[in-house]
Amino acid sequence: MLPVVPALLALVGLTLAAPDTAVRAEALIHKALAEYDAGQFEAALQDATAAYEASPRPALLYDLGQIHRALDHWARAEFFYKRYLAEAPEAPNRGLVQRLITDVEAKQQAEARAREPAPPATVIVEAAAPAAPAPAAAVSAPPSPPSHKHTLSIALGVTGLVMLGAMAASIAEVVSYNGSAQSGSPAHPVQFDAGGYERAQFFQVAEWVAGGLGVGFLGAAAFTW
Repeated sequence: MLPVVPALLALVGLTLAAPDTAVRAEALIHKALAEYDAGQFEAALQDATAAYEASPRPALLYDLGQIHRALDHWARAEFFYKRYLAEAPEAPNRGLVQRLITDVEAKQQAEARAREPAPPATVIVEAAAPAAPAPAAAVSAPPSPPSHKHTLSIALGVTGLVMLGAMAASIAEVVSYNGSAQSGSPAHPVQFDAGGYERAQFFQVAEWVAGGLGVGFLGAAAFTW
C-alpha cells in the first residue's frame, strides 16, 4: 500500500480564513491519517472529504485518490488523481501519480471484462460415421433366373432319360418275344420265321442306339450344367 502523502500534515499550522475552520480542519486531518494507518478506510475517506471541504488544497485530492484506491474504488481514485495533476501540474510526484492512473484504469477494464456475459458454449456435434458396408458374403443377392445353359442341360437330361426309357422298352420287347417263341405262346408261334428274326434284330439295334443316345444325352446334360 502506498503511504498517504503527508500533505495533510502540511495543512497544519496554515493560516485559514477563520480560526474555528483551521482548528476543525487540523483535527480532521490528524484523524484521517490515524484511520488510514489503521486500515479504517471508510472513516478516513469521510474525514478527509470533510477536511478538503474545509480547506480545498491540491494535496488532499491526492490523498482522497489514495483512500479510494485502497477501497477498490478505481473510477473515483482515477478522478481524484487526475484532479490532483490538474491542480498541481508541477507536483514532484507527478510520475508516480501517472503510473497510479494507468494502474486503476487497467483494473477498471479488468472488472468490465469480468462483468461481460460469457459467450455461449459452442456445442460440437460430431457427424455420425457412415455405416461400414456389409461384407460381400453377408449380402443376400436375389436368386438369379436359370440361364439358357441350364435350360439346355435340362433338355438334354430329359432326352437322355427318354432314350434310356426307349432302350428299356426295347429290351423288354426282345425278352418278351424270345420267351414267347420258346414257350409256344399264341402271340408268337413256335416257328421262328424270318419276320420274327428280323424284328428281334431291329429291337436289339434299337436297344443299342437308344442306350447310347440316352447315356450321351445325360453326359452332355451334366457337362453343360
